[in-house]
Amino acid sequence: MPARERARRELRELCRFENGSPFRPEDWADAGVPIIRIQNLNGSKEFNFFAGDIERHVLINDGDLLFSWSGNRGTSFGPFQWRGHVGVLNQHIFKLHVTQGVDGNWLFQALRHLTPKIEMDAHGASGLVHIKKSELEKYLLLTPPLPEQRRIAEILDTLDRTIESTQRIIDKLQATRQGLLHDLLTRGLDEHGQLRDPESNPEQFKETELGRLPRSWMVDYLNQDVYFQEGPGLREWQFRETGLPFLNIRCLEDGFIDKSKAHCISIEEANSSYSHFFLDAGDFVMSSSGTLGRISEVRQPDLPLMLNTSVIRFRPRKASLNSRFLWWVLQSTLFFEQITRESQGSAQANFGPSHLDKVRVALPDLPEQQRIAASLDSFTQTYKAEQNRLAKLQALKRGLMDDLLTGRVRVPVTAEEAVAPPAAPAPVAQQDAHSTIPFDRAPLAPVVNFRAAPGASSVAQADWVAQARTLAARQQPAPYSPEALDRAVAQLAALSVEPEGILQVPDMLRQAGVRFVLLQHPKGSKTSGAAFWLDDACRAEPVVALSMRYPLVDVFWFNLFHELGHIRHGHAAVLGEVLEPGSYRGDDAAESEANAYAREALIPDAVWQPYLESGNHSSRGLRAFARQVGRHHATVAGRLGHDLRDFPRFNSRELRPSVSTEVFERLVLRLGGSV
Repeated sequence: MPARERARRELRELCRFENGSPFRPEDWADAGVPIIRIQNLNGSKEFNFFAGDIERHVLINDGDLLFSWSGNRGTSFGPFQWRGHVGVLNQHIFKLHVTQGVDGNWLFQALRHLTPKIEMDAHGASGLVHIKKSELEKYLLLTPPLPEQRRIAEILDTLDRTIESTQRIIDKLQATRQGLLHDLLTRGLDEHGQLRDPESNPEQFKETELGRLPRSWMVDYLNQDVYFQEGPGLREWQFRETGLPFLNIRCLEDGFIDKSKAHCISIEEANSSYSHFFLDAGDFVMSSSGTLGRISEVRQPDLPLMLNTSVIRFRPRKASLNSRFLWWVLQSTLFFEQITRESQGSAQANFGPSHLDKVRVALPDLPEQQRIAASLDSFTQTYKAEQNRLAKLQALKRGLMDDLLTGRVRVPVTAEEAVAPPAAPAPVAQQDAHSTIPFDRAPLAPVVNFRAAPGASSVAQADWVAQARTLAARQQPAPYSPEALDRAVAQLAALSVEPEGILQVPDMLRQAGVRFVLLQHPKGSKTSGAAFWLDDACRAEPVVALSMRYPLVDVFWFNLFHELGHIRHGHAAVLGEVLEPGSYRGDDAAESEANAYAREALIPDAVWQPYLESGNHSSRGLRAFARQVGRHHATVAGRLGHDLRDFPRFNSRELRPSVSTEVFERLVLRLGGSV
């Protein structure tokens, strides 16, 4: 059939479904081959074993496609790719034998996209559902030619790896949060911002009612430093459809107030009887019954608002108590251990002012409170940034699956890919329960979201990044080290004065352990560059990819050093960046950090600022300054255009020339023809 023809094909044409064996408890053994059950598909490492004769059809190897045909919607029902040791397949799971001419990774992604529809049609209650083999085989998939299947799978797999890497970071941050909170509230931060060490410096600590604490801290009753108040206990007959809203536990959501879940009391009654329960901006409110410890901050837009029973408000009594420090104290194990101890014996889990009167708190001086609170706030911002990034990645993945797997958007296939022989399926990266992420307890740098410029095609961007990853994987650089990268950047900055200095980029970065890819951007991607890691978790195999979207000399060097800045600062994957000429300022911390790195690498601010203020910005003046600092005059012209907000003045071909076609062609040859 024609190279780009697509057809709707039943699943029975794309693969053969084979059920596992019904292993009974009497078949289980203490050792042998693990039996793969539904819970193991979701990451459980607890296995039963089989020591008997193994039938070949139930033998499962790493990378095999499976389909759980009986399970819970959204979790244990649907397609899986086995990532583990050899095992034998239990019943209720199909093994998929992929038909020749079908890419296994594409089929896996297509089945994931199809699964919500299968779940809707499946038998069973709202939770646990099942489907028959004969029914499953009849579902239709729009099937593109094999080369296009591979490209689709490559794009979606790239996103999967980024999503899984982000989820691992979130899991690590979540696991670290309580430990960090406990350390900061019992060891503190000295005047240099360092965590005190009771093992190395025991003389800096003392024993107190709350355990070992820094010697300079004091222990006080909570009620001496904190004002707290419980709500009045309004009755249902007082509720009104409109009026003044009052809190209940359901209103406390992830640090914020959800007023849509609040009831109301008449304004007249509130003003006459309950005005002393009116909340103020900056109050902290916490659930004190049922689900204990849900805490939110009252903000100005939440007002007017008042307390009710089962919710307690807190605020500092004294100027010597930092409000943000109190916020973290109220979420600490030291606080809740005391609350739990004081409220034991109650029929229902709850606490009130009488219990809080007995709680003690550990208080450093105000400057140290501020340091501790700032550190914890920064950590939380990082955690929330990762959560937001994950949500955006997942939304992008859903959109790409809809576009690519329904045929709404076609992906380009080169002539070489169209005739390439079938390749062994590349397994989709799955989370390894034993993998670790390098992490210390200092707040991590903010990460950058996968994003597109207005009008950019997310499919084209993802396609560009997938191609860049493939090309980078073929390279064999030296081991990466930040120190080697620093040396390479200094040498490349010096070479940037020469038109042919660009030719040294691949070799110098290769020696520093960085893979460099030059790849023409596909139509609609609006992509200038990318910085990412082939090994998302360990971050030891960095990649920098540039397009030729803006082939100006100064833009090439700035984009290169910008992407290297992301690598040097250890930022998470920065995919499909759009850097317009002169866009030296970022819209978040990581972008600003990468921009600052590029500026400093090309012309340090200590040298640049005096020249900028001199006003000697004529063609002759900027060329003289370029010779003085050993940089190409285009670098000076581009930076002047940006800093003075006057690009037209410095935008002539003489001042900002393009990289010659000849130099680009020679660079491509040095990269093995990677464009």
